[in-house]
Amino acid sequence: MSTSQFCAVVNDAGPFLERIQFYNYGEAFIHRSTVPMIRFVKEKFPHIRIDSSTNGHFFFDEKRRQEIVDSGIDRLIFSVDGATQQSYSRYRKGGKLQRVLDAMGGIVAHRTKVGASGPHVMWRYILFEWNDSKKEMDEARRLARMLKIDSLCWHLSLPVPGASKKYQRGGRPTRKIWPEFFESGPWPNALHEKRTSATPSLLRARIKAKGPKKITAGQEFVWRVRAANVGDSIWLSTPRPTGGFVTLAGQLMDEKGRIWQNSDKRVQLEADVPPGRTACFEYRFRSPEQKGRYSLHFDMVSELVAWFRDLGSTPLTIPINVV
Repeated sequence: MSTSQFCAVVNDAGPFLERIQFYNYGEAFIHRSTVPMIRFVKEKFPHIRIDSSTNGHFFFDEKRRQEIVDSGIDRLIFSVDGATQQSYSRYRKGGKLQRVLDAMGGIVAHRTKVGASGPHVMWRYILFEWNDSKKEMDEARRLARMLKIDSLCWHLSLPVPGASKKYQRGGRPTRKIWPEFFESGPWPNALHEKRTSATPSLLRARIKAKGPKKITAGQEFVWRVRAANVGDSIWLSTPRPTGGFVTLAGQLMDEKGRIWQNSDKRVQLEADVPPGRTACFEYRFRSPEQKGRYSLHFDMVSELVAWFRDLGSTPLTIPINVV
């Protein structure tokens, strides 16, 4: 795609987009304009979250590392499948492990130097028979901590020759460390550090609410909502441009699933909520003028990361009768 074509598409769709991903098959940074494209999106539509996956060989010098940090990209995933040159190069033919380690460490160092909030640097490690030993996986953890990389995660191999027999979907060894796998959720991490709603493992809420189920048309009502953190990640309360803070989302919907405009609101946390603790909210809204049957929906949101319901949490739905 040419840069001009890309910019035209983004100009048209940008106000309605939440995320752009520069990856799937192939190396995104072979395209000479990938970094300018990312910079264009973030300058014009800073609300759009941008992820990219890379083999890391593009970032072989300081200039390129600085450019990717300065572009405003939110997350950069490095595919590095081994903690020694011998095992790494069995799948990444011709790859140089030290070059990629230098790239990850250099990007983190420049981010720290300029005080930037991103990108989040993730090391993604596909497991094969030759790199799935505890010794080598622990060496990957050691290297990631030494380079101050934000997260390290394992990736289940496709059913190809050499795929890991030890770590397979649903197997006991995999279940034991499932939050460390890329497939487990948006922010896996094998570094065993505190998880938050900005880089979560498991976002789950048990929501309860009290209020009138029969309400008068055109009147203001208050619902008192309690949300228990039953996941493993701290819910952050302080708003920040990069998102990751948690809010309560309330929506009143009619029988056709349309949201009543005066009800679509977010309510902020008063303080951070660790796992096992509960947050309390007051949700106020003015009921519709039109009488009928509605439903009131409550869910938690890690802003710019995900709605909890999209990650497997169960929202609360309450039938409402407007009279």
